[in-house]
Formats: sequence, structure tokens, C-alpha cells
Amino acid sequence: MPAAGSKDALKNPGELKDDTSSSREEKQILMRALSSPPFGDYRVWWSLADSKYAGTALFVKKCFQPQKVFFNLDRKASKHEPDGRVILAEFETFNLLNTYAPNNGWKEEENSFPRRRKWDKRILEFVLQSSDKPLIWCGDLNVSHEEIDVSHPHFFSAAKLNGYVPPNKEDCGQPGFTLAERKRFGNILKEYVTPLENFVSMGKSRKRARMAKKAAPAKKPEKAVKFSTVMDTKNRLS
Repeated sequence: MPAAGSKDALKNPGELKDDTSSSREEKQILMRALSSPPFGDYRVWWSLADSKYAGTALFVKKCFQPQKVFFNLDRKASKHEPDGRVILAEFETFNLLNTYAPNNGWKEEENSFPRRRKWDKRILEFVLQSSDKPLIWCGDLNVSHEEIDVSHPHFFSAAKLNGYVPPNKEDCGQPGFTLAERKRFGNILKEYVTPLENFVSMGKSRKRARMAKKAAPAKKPEKAVKFSTVMDTKNRLS
């Protein structure tokens, strides 16, 4: 759905376009759907583009409302990412990032490669700065990281558009499966996955400590307390 606003005027990415008969009809259809089961139990946030090709939406059950919602990586209240590519919801115990990554494109001349490099750099910076809570990252990431993620890796690696070969060999191939994109995405995952693994590991350690405490002899509670403390200390150190 496109953002509200007339042609050649500033758009409102938080409101649906409804200044033409066709856009009003589409908006009415959508609003009726959102008020019907199962969507009636959800609140929706959207960040819209000038046209129909981009934009993001986030549905959250009304009983699990986020503390804050931003539409950019900078956490600025009124700013929307161009083309509505970001929704960031901050909950009490985790953050949720919903993104629609720009396509890498085929040619350097069309500014697609620099645009995607800039996007990946900003995502990496965001992940590095978001260590206060676990981060759930979802949406259309527009990249296939490993060969197992595509049907014909050798075909996609050698793909060309009208015979064009980019100056940088790492930019060659099917957009979304070029070596440069895959490397950058791998670097992001290293920073993104490790804190998440540590969070899961910490939860397992606490569970083992609770189980050890329950298994301790009931006749001598002072030893059970000491045993539990030792387990906690070891797990924190590990």
C-alpha cells in the first residue's frame, strides 16, 4: 500500500493513501480485513513507501504491546526510513527488528551496489549497538547466505544481465547471492548470533543450577545453599 499524500508532495509513511477512488477502495478493503478475525486481536504498525513496491508492516497481539516503536535504525521518533524499510519494536525483554532490505541490483552504474553496501554497514552498526537485550530480526533480508540456501549455486554465482560484468568480481552473480553480499551478511551474523547463543546458554546454566539445588540433600540445607552458589559461580565464569 502506498503512503498518504498527493503526487509531488510530501508523503505520510504512517498513513494509507486515500486521495483517489482506487486507493480509497483498497484502504476500505484493508481496514475491513484488519477489523475481522483473526486480525481484530492485533494492533498493526506500518511504514509505507511512495509506491506499492516497498514498505513494512508489523502485527502484534494487543495483549503483548511493545514499549516503543520506531521506523528507523536511529531510534528517532518521527523519522521513517526511506521506502518504509524498517520497523523496530522495543519490548520489555527483547527488541524486534523488521526490515525490507534493498535489492543489490545488477549494475554499479544504477547505484544499487553502493546502496546495499551502505545498508549492510548500518545494519552491522545497529547490531553492535543493540547488546542490551536479545534481538529478533525478521523480514525480507534479500540475501541467500550459503550455497545450500539456493537451488543452483553455480548458476546463480555466474549469472549476468545482458552480459554485464561488474568491475569488482565479488559483485558478480545473481543479486542476493553475490560473494560480497554473502560475506557482509556473514559478518553481521557473527555479531548477531553470538549474543543470542550466549543468552540461550545463560538460560540453560540457570536451569542446571536450579536442578542441582533441587537435587541437593534436604537434611542439610546449609550445604545445599553452598552447592548452589558454587554451581552459579562456575556457570557465570564459563
